[in-house]
Amino acid sequence: MASSNETVSMALFCDFENVALGVRDAKYDKFDIKLVGNVPGVVEG
Repeated sequence: MASSNETVSMALFCDFENVALGVRDAKYDKFDIKLVGNVPGVVEG
């Protein structure tokens, strides 16, 4: 467990190709891919 003065990091891999295939198969009327990656506190790198 991290103490209050430590920084904790976590890596996240998002397979956007599979997201796109799932959206296509679900036949959504509208889907905004920008919302998938728009998570507060996430730093792109």
